[in-house]
Amino acid sequence: MKLAIVFSCLLSTASAFVAPSVKNQATSALASAFENEVGVVAPTGFFDPLGISDSWDAETFSRYQNGEIKNGRVAMLGVLGYVVPEIYRFPGEIYPGLKFADVPNGLGALKVIPGSFWVALFFCIGTVDFLTYEKYGFNEYQDLGMDEETFATRKQNEISNGRLAMLAFMELIRHDITMSAGDPMITGLPFLYE
Repeated sequence: MKLAIVFSCLLSTASAFVAPSVKNQATSALASAFENEVGVVAPTGFFDPLGISDSWDAETFSRYQNGEIKNGRVAMLGVLGYVVPEIYRFPGEIYPGLKFADVPNGLGALKVIPGSFWVALFFCIGTVDFLTYEKYGFNEYQDLGMDEETFATRKQNEISNGRLAMLAFMELIRHDITMSAGDPMITGLPFLYE
């Protein structure tokens, strides 16, 4: 058994000595069309190892990048929604008869807040999103009179922060699902719970 494991490990490392295929070179050549776009970061460059963007034109790339920006903004708000209730509770009621202080953090709030609140919230956000998009289109960035270099840096920062927030939000959900009842949501910052 041990010999079979060692042999399979040796065979799997043998592929490291094989010359790269022509297909990988063609994929990187096609992906270079988006190599200078906002959101491309070192050291990976335009990261598309599966070649999904091979058939994209500039309009398709822009649509997907706008979606990434929008999802990043939502994820940043989601991370705030996880962190802020650990530190501060708003006064008053979130729903008639339900105080903010009585709502648990994280996914536990889904069980406590009535479904009619979530339906109303979903339709309000959807209506605002639909009406503003129909009237103004997707406004990815506001030009605040900055010079080009500062504006490009701010765009790059927002995309990078959005990507980080998407990962952070997924980790907060994973942590929320796997933690024991009563454990603090944010570990590593004990001064929050003193």
